[in-house]
Amino acid sequence: MKTEIEIRRECEKFDITNYIINDDGSIDVDGSVIISNTELTSLPIRFNIVSEDFDCGRNKLTTLEGCPKEVGGSFYCDDNDLTSLEYSPILVGDNFSCALNKITSLEYCPAETNDFDCAANKLTTLEYCPKEVWGYFNCNSNEINTIKYFPNNIDGNFHCRKNRIVLEDIVFSEFAKNFDLTQSFGFSENEIRMTKIKIITS
Repeated sequence: MKTEIEIRRECEKFDITNYIINDDGSIDVDGSVIISNTELTSLPIRFNIVSEDFDCGRNKLTTLEGCPKEVGGSFYCDDNDLTSLEYSPILVGDNFSCALNKITSLEYCPAETNDFDCAANKLTTLEYCPKEVWGYFNCNSNEINTIKYFPNNIDGNFHCRKNRIVLEDIVFSEFAKNFDLTQSFGFSENEIRMTKIKIITS
């Protein structure tokens, strides 16, 4: 565990103010923490609660160890070298973005969020994704091959292009009644029409 002096030096280095050092060496921050685009390979401080945004994106992180357990605003860990969301916050008050990584599972992500962005990873399924999304949901450019485990509710737009979803599997699904397959998945109107005809006449 780092000493109090070491923790304060790290906070000063990253312009982190309005914080309290807890007995376990973690810190609570009243405000936002922006440590993005700094070439970090690991988090320099252990965070506990951050009242506003936490942004550790555009670094070279391979783990989220040290991330806060609770974030009152948005959480960004996009554009790193992550393969897992282990140690990500349990509670996020606003948006959650883990896009542009090498993540293979959404295990450990929060159960509810506003906008959710997991685009450009290596996901084959959306198992463990948030069940309630109050904003948009973006899972473009993965390797997703099933609509099983999709969120129970998405209030905003749904983006699932450049995956491995088979049109025949979803064209008559309950999911297709709630989302535009052209906008959400990138299928053309002609593809949708011909697939429906094929299924009906087979």
